[in-house]
Amino acid sequence: MTKILVEMDKFALITNPDDQLITEGISTCIAFVVNGVYLNKDNKPLNFAALYHWSGFGEEEIDPNGHTKELIKRFFNTIRSVLQLESIQPITLTNLHFIGGEKAQYNKSGELELSGTEKEVEALIHTVKHFRFNKCRFILAQGAIQHSHFLTENEDLIDITVQLNQCEFKLEQHRDMEEGEEQHSSMRPK
Repeated sequence: MTKILVEMDKFALITNPDDQLITEGISTCIAFVVNGVYLNKDNKPLNFAALYHWSGFGEEEIDPNGHTKELIKRFFNTIRSVLQLESIQPITLTNLHFIGGEKAQYNKSGELELSGTEKEVEALIHTVKHFRFNKCRFILAQGAIQHSHFLTENEDLIDITVQLNQCEFKLEQHRDMEEGEEQHSSMRPK
């Protein structure tokens, strides 16, 4: 099994069933996970999986919805480019999962300790809800879109492992749990 580490603000895609995409330390960042199917030149259906580790908007003033719309378009264009598919060729998304984002945290005095990514999550949910997938020739399987946000706080982290037909994420909580205890979730595309 080949493990491919996806660092912050990086993208990777696999088509080999023996490969895994891994990203670690998600808290305020948001992971975009896709499992899907496309037809190769012989019209044979092939599975793929993609992972993007997004750090968020940054410090600049932007239009959140416009920014996330462009980000989603760039994400899908990158998938199409890596798969070397024409813009008219349809791609079926069996799973489109957004994982991460963290709420702002304040100390007991009310001072900001961690600026959250609520704005990013809100804009992402809005953009995905209104995105015209069919215009980009992406076909969504029923129930493909999933959001898993605001799972972490303080020192909590999420590690994500993606394979062709599966996305698993592990929440490492550093509060109210015994040391070494973890929560796991596994999402298999429908």
